Amino acid sequence: MKVKFYSIIMLLLLVAVYFFRYDGIQEHISNENRQQVIQEPETSNTSSLIKRSVVGDQTQVIPNQCNDLIELLEPQVNWYQKKQLIQDLLVQLDESNVSRKVIDQVLIDAGIGISRGHRFLRGDDLKNVTSLVGEDTGFINFEQRKLIAELLQDSDVEKLLSLYINGHIPQDKMILLGQKLYSPVQLFLTILKKQPDEDIEAEAIIAINELMAVKVPVYFSDLIESTTKGFSVVILQLLNDHYVGDTNQVFYYQENIHTLATLAAQSEIVESAGYWLAEGVTPSPLKYRENALDYVAKINDAPLLESFVSLLLKYGIIPNKKNTSLLIKQKLSGEYLQSHPEVIAKFDYQSLSKHEKDIRDEAVSNIFSKAIAGLKDDGACLSSFKLKKKFVGNIFSLEDKEKSEQELLAVNFDSSKFEQQLQLLRQKELEKYEVDKSSEKSNELIATPKQQKTTKRVAQLLKQGDWQTALAERLEYVELSEQEQLNVSFVFALLANADSQQLITLIEQGAEINPNLFATIIDKCDLEVLQSLYRHGYDFHFVDSMGNNAITAAVGGKKLNSLNFLLNIGVTPDPATGLNAPLSKAISELYFYPEDIRYVDALVNGGATITDFHKQYVASFAKKKKELYTKLVTLYPQLKI
Repeated sequence: MKVKFYSIIMLLLLVAVYFFRYDGIQEHISNENRQQVIQEPETSNTSSLIKRSVVGDQTQVIPNQCNDLIELLEPQVNWYQKKQLIQDLLVQLDESNVSRKVIDQVLIDAGIGISRGHRFLRGDDLKNVTSLVGEDTGFINFEQRKLIAELLQDSDVEKLLSLYINGHIPQDKMILLGQKLYSPVQLFLTILKKQPDEDIEAEAIIAINELMAVKVPVYFSDLIESTTKGFSVVILQLLNDHYVGDTNQVFYYQENIHTLATLAAQSEIVESAGYWLAEGVTPSPLKYRENALDYVAKINDAPLLESFVSLLLKYGIIPNKKNTSLLIKQKLSGEYLQSHPEVIAKFDYQSLSKHEKDIRDEAVSNIFSKAIAGLKDDGACLSSFKLKKKFVGNIFSLEDKEKSEQELLAVNFDSSKFEQQLQLLRQKELEKYEVDKSSEKSNELIATPKQQKTTKRVAQLLKQGDWQTALAERLEYVELSEQEQLNVSFVFALLANADSQQLITLIEQGAEINPNLFATIIDKCDLEVLQSLYRHGYDFHFVDSMGNNAITAAVGGKKLNSLNFLLNIGVTPDPATGLNAPLSKAISELYFYPEDIRYVDALVNGGATITDFHKQYVASFAKKKKELYTKLVTLYPQLKI
């Protein structure tokens, strides 16, 4: 009978403990730890009054007469002052280099909440994120691009090297192939990665050394490429030795925020992570966002995860995401946890040292003091720990409750309606384009069979790059004046992808250029050709029947040098509105190519008119492309709806 009675008592105690622990887990702090503070001797400088007010009252029930106290208090002007004082205390605590565990427990105990507190403390930390666009160094020309594309397809490292060594390809220009932008080093890394594994390192070392010998620069994006592609530490070191700049940069990569160390962690390459950490690269890009431990928590290979955890713990970081600790501990083997007790200590958010508890209690007490200062009460209400937490929470959430109309519009923006509008606009543009194509086709049908045959022959010669022969054959059927011959020569040379110098020579000889060719010139030619035209009196202000101008062509053709040049000489960035505006085109490209934000940057800073259509376009990214949306409205607040 005694055993049965004892069992019932134990069962009830277990149930009670469970509910107390469950409540503690929800707040990330257990009552057991708080009770330990009460039982510990008063050895710190913190007064017993603080300990009683902060810790002893946590389980108090709010008196009935106090239930509506906070609700009855309308926000006062001094609430904003109180909030500022509380924020100042949090900043001081954050800058004192106390552990994240302490800060998180202060946020919970004071009633601010972890999510809201982190959001405040990280502030506008996105301004510290570097764009990977880098400096605009220009691009190689069409002929060079065509040659490189062939060598890339054949994986011909030796021929490609000879082009750079002999100066046939500019050492400092980027290569745009399809939709992918390569630096010279990235081009070689891409080819080398196609080689058998045993050949990669030796060939990479030779290729990089030869490139460096002819002054090919190493860009930060090269360090990223070599890290994500899994090249050895030897290659990372070689590239880093020739890189001039800060390796400890925080940057966007595939919509995540990274450093080279976290990128290696996400790529699950422990050797690379170890190298970058040893080089002083931080494992935590931004203090209150995902860090290296949060990324490695997704690794399912236990030995690899253990290697990462052992490495990262040496650098004193703890997870930034609340679920990471539990996830990692579940994946680590029992043997590893037993032999590495520091893992449990580091990852246990509910365990604080005596000194850390004192810091927590004093911080919470100070926050409460700022919040309740000036309130009249008989003591029964404001002595309640829970009521003080609720009061602080209300004060700290003032901005959340009073969001501006602009913020509410962004949150509630119906992107589906905007997408339907986009579809209609695209359909109209397509119909307009088809009408123009039909008109061109009608003109072709009017031509005589002989003219059609000649035209096909000329087109074939131009495709082969032989514009002089094409011109000669055309002159057999058409009589042209000297000026007309010069004009046609330029057109044929342009269509045959002649190099810039040939085109510039024809311009200097007096070729007259039809403004309808501007888009083709921008698409096919280097900046030097545009500059030559400008020197000879062409201002690029022409707008075609579709509402396109030279700016539109530069954005569509991904010609940043040309875009900046055109903006600088005063070409309007607003030749059209709606979907056809250059800024609209630049924004739409970001959905698939977020690195092309440099075109948005050039247009916004170049004076492009920002309309409601542009703001709605950006707002349509808010749900599906949240990081992109955040980046855009942070860099360009005028794009916020």
